[in-house]
Amino acid sequence: MRTLELNSLCGIKNQLYCPDQYINPAIKKEITQGFFDINSLFWSKIFEINHVKEIIERSSKEFKNNKSPKIQAVIQQPKLFIDTYICAIEVLDNLNSISSDKILYQSLETLEIICYLHSLLYSAPFVLTLPEGFIHSKYSSLDLERNCLLPFCNPYLNFVNTEVIPAIINYKPDILMLTGKPNIASFSIAKLVRTLLPETFIICTKHESDYYSMQKISELLYKNTVFFSVYHCVTLISHPQILSQIELWYSNQTKHTLNHIPWIIYSLDFGKTIIKTKSKKILSQSVKPNILKHEQDNVYNMKAFPENCCYWNKCSFCGINSKYGDKSSLNWNIKQTIEKIKFLSFKGVSKIWFLDEAVPKIVLQSLGEMIINENISIDWHIRTRIEPSFNEHSLIQILAKAGLKHIIFGFESASKRILSLMEKNSGDFNYLEVAEEIVYKFTHEGIHVHFSVIYGFPTETDKERNETKLFLNYLKNNYDHFSFNINPFYLDVGSKIYQKWENYNITSLSYACSPKYFLENHLDWNSSIACDCQTTIQIEKEALMKCQYNWFPEGTLIKPSVFFSFWEFGRFPLLSKISKDIPKNIDINCLIRLSPMISKCQLDSETWLFYHLSNHHYVLGGSILWNLYNSENENINFGTFINNYKGVYREKAEELLLRMNSMEFFV
Repeated sequence: MRTLELNSLCGIKNQLYCPDQYINPAIKKEITQGFFDINSLFWSKIFEINHVKEIIERSSKEFKNNKSPKIQAVIQQPKLFIDTYICAIEVLDNLNSISSDKILYQSLETLEIICYLHSLLYSAPFVLTLPEGFIHSKYSSLDLERNCLLPFCNPYLNFVNTEVIPAIINYKPDILMLTGKPNIASFSIAKLVRTLLPETFIICTKHESDYYSMQKISELLYKNTVFFSVYHCVTLISHPQILSQIELWYSNQTKHTLNHIPWIIYSLDFGKTIIKTKSKKILSQSVKPNILKHEQDNVYNMKAFPENCCYWNKCSFCGINSKYGDKSSLNWNIKQTIEKIKFLSFKGVSKIWFLDEAVPKIVLQSLGEMIINENISIDWHIRTRIEPSFNEHSLIQILAKAGLKHIIFGFESASKRILSLMEKNSGDFNYLEVAEEIVYKFTHEGIHVHFSVIYGFPTETDKERNETKLFLNYLKNNYDHFSFNINPFYLDVGSKIYQKWENYNITSLSYACSPKYFLENHLDWNSSIACDCQTTIQIEKEALMKCQYNWFPEGTLIKPSVFFSFWEFGRFPLLSKISKDIPKNIDINCLIRLSPMISKCQLDSETWLFYHLSNHHYVLGGSILWNLYNSENENINFGTFINNYKGVYREKAEELLLRMNSMEFFV
């Protein structure tokens, strides 16, 4: 039996989440132990040094008069940019070298510039980005099936034809597992394999994420004839036993049948007949994890309680629990979890990121006590919800002693009315008071507290959104070990709002395509109360997220909210520290020395650009900026430079020096 697993062609987040996947072009990517890392292979082609040099060479010819600071910085100092690009690759392929959030950002922005130029020069109108890969519509299976083999519709097609399909044909798998959320690349692979290797059984599996699961749309999939004209089967939940049973069926189809395998939808006649099998509880087996070297050095990801989902399961906006097959289990097997943690610790794992949706206080306390009693030394992260019971000082001391370093609370909003609509708080305690007490007490014990927030909930007003903003800013300004992220509201098909949308003053729901072909998990919606303010919400979200990073540059390609998702996805809260820049004073007696990382050019007769190719800050200026550059060659100190100007020009010169100093333009 030859089973081959392919990951999806997407962004590079998995390269941070799975450190055995590398974007470094020098590292060979091939089928290894039944796995073909095609996403790393794709990105290694994008970041291959000859391709990057070609991008820069073409840019210098085609964008010579382009006013973009980033483009001009690259074409003015191509060798220096190449150096920063090589450094960025090395940083992202060696997670332990990322000492702070600022270092991670600098590497991401450098590589995103390459994606930006690649999009302009090679793939337009398709846009290539680090977080998503090629941006394209993934809503409709009908559109994906029709367009996946058309060169002008599928930006991945050439790569699939030249790098992926030949390797699959050479391997000749009996079963092909296409993992991740279905997209135009996976459709093209499945469709080509179905033609070239008609005996290969093609499965869509391992598609779950925090916000996505095909289990949520299983009733629609059951009618999706187009999807099953391409794929043979989809596993609604990812479990090793399901794959084992499919392999058993494939090896002896006269003796076994797919109908007895739970949690799958399949078709053996190109979608003419679609069969959904029965659902039944599958218990997780107590198997000792296989520890890889990178997991000893970095962070191990695991569910502490694999039989459980969110214990609260009341939030009206949330569809997380609907991605699980059996939501009835509340069997928190702490002893089994401790045995796994002990084994991991014995194997050298020192940091664990628990993937559980939300864990109740009593379970967390027992877990902490047992870690202490077993004398296990680990740093760990967990998620839960805001409740008064988390303010108990004894609990927090136990968790701190047990190694808890980072905890996420689902905060969502500071508005009492919105919290009530969200069903976050029954009103029996002061939500904001308890939230601040949690932040105060946990951070006092050295535990970093993170709040997740939702903007744009149905009927939310500007005033209510501002309440949330003010409260978050207050916490951030008063507690060093506190952070937050903001998610725009999505109407999840697995949520209570979807089932009773008329109760939230929503006037209509809108599918992006015919429901029978729908592959997404969220819908568009309209309201008679709040006008469409998505653009405003996005702007406010990014501005508030940016306030957490006082070093974050202007005009970035990587937005603050996207940067945070990389930071969390790479598990850096357990690996690195959050930067907090302290402005340094300028010694007026020091000679002016500009950083060697600065790219300088003249944009027009009156405007000069200084761009820092390492941290991606830039300044635009006129004669004062250019005189500053010349002053370095003349060995002039800062005091002399300032004294050359009088009145308003002196004020401008002082302001320019202070701003450039805060951006690390001087050495």
